[in-house]
Amino acid sequence: MGTPGNTVEAPVGESESRVAPLLSIIVPIYNSEATLASCVDSILSQPFRDFELILVDDGSTDGSSALCEMYRVQDGRIRYVRRENGGLSAARNSGLSVAGGSYVSFVDSDDEVYPEFYAAAFDGLLGRDFDLFMVGMDRFKGEWKFREVDQKRLSKDELYELFLTTNYVGLSACNKIFRRQILSENSLEFRAVRFAEDLVFISEFAPHARRVVFDPRPLYSYKEHPASMTNKAKTTQLMDDRDFEILNALDLTSAIYAHQQNDHASSCFRVRAARSALRLLVLMYLARAYRAEEFRGVRSYLREGTRDFLVARHQRLPLKAVVLALRFVPSSLVAWVLKRRSEPASVQQ
Repeated sequence: MGTPGNTVEAPVGESESRVAPLLSIIVPIYNSEATLASCVDSILSQPFRDFELILVDDGSTDGSSALCEMYRVQDGRIRYVRRENGGLSAARNSGLSVAGGSYVSFVDSDDEVYPEFYAAAFDGLLGRDFDLFMVGMDRFKGEWKFREVDQKRLSKDELYELFLTTNYVGLSACNKIFRRQILSENSLEFRAVRFAEDLVFISEFAPHARRVVFDPRPLYSYKEHPASMTNKAKTTQLMDDRDFEILNALDLTSAIYAHQQNDHASSCFRVRAARSALRLLVLMYLARAYRAEEFRGVRSYLREGTRDFLVARHQRLPLKAVVLALRFVPSSLVAWVLKRRSEPASVQQ
C-alpha cells in the first residue's frame, strides 16, 4: 500500500475493483499552499482523463494538507499520501510505491501543465507505444532555435543530446512521461541526493528506453522559485551546503555513464557537467562564497568538458567563449579572485 510511514487516503467511493488508470501523475508537496490549487487545477482540466493524481504531502506545516483533502473528496481520480518530511526524492518515491498506472509522470507543486500535454502523449499521431515521452519547457522556449511542431521518434543519441545538452528538454523529470514497467523491473527510483536528483534518475532510466517520442511544443510550465539557488545568490549573496550538492550529483552521474560505456552519452554528459560547473562558478562569485574543495571539482568538470562543449550544437557562442577562456586561465588566478571577493571588506583594505 505504501512505503513505511505513509498514510494513503483513497479517493472517496473507491472500490477494490477499481480499474488501473493508464497514467499516474505524482505531485510532491511541501508547504505549497500558495501554488497548489493552480497546479492541481491545470492537471484536472486536461481533456485526457485516464489518469490518477497522487498528491504526496511531505510533512507540510501550512494549509497544503487541507487543500489535498479537499481535492481528494471532490475528484475520484485523486489519491492523497501523507508522510513525514523526507525531501523531494523520498516524496516522489512514495508516490511511485502506490502508483497503478502503466505510465508515470511528475509535476512539481509550483508548476503547471498545458492542456495538451497528456493528450499529446496518448492521443498523438505516434500512438501510445513509447517508453519515454518528452515535451519542451515554456521557460526556455527562447533558447530553442528549431521550429518543428510535429512529434517524432528519437534515436538514443538524439535522446541524450536533448536531455543532457539543452534546457528546453533538459534535466527535469516533470516534462517527461515514463513507462512504469521499466522502473519496476529495474528497481529504479529517485536517489537520495539533495540537488539534481532528476539528472541521476533519467540517466539511469535512459538506457532502458527503446522507444522515445518527442513533442517539440512547450507544454510544461516551469516556474523558478524565488528561493532558487540562482535568485538567492543574486539577491542575498548567500550559498549553503545544498547549493553545492550539484557536484555530488555530477559525481554520481559520471559513474553511471562510465558504466554504460556509451561514447556519445558520455560526451553529452560532459557538456552538461561543464555547463553546471560554469553556473556554480558564477554563483560562487555572485555570492562571495569560495570553497577550495568545491572549486577543484568545478575546475575539473570544466576542463574535462571543454572540447565537448565547444562542438555541442545547442550551446550558445558566448558560453563557448567563456568555457574556452577559462580553459587557459590558471586555476590559481581564478581561485585568488574568488577568495579575494569572499573576504570581508575590512580584510581587503
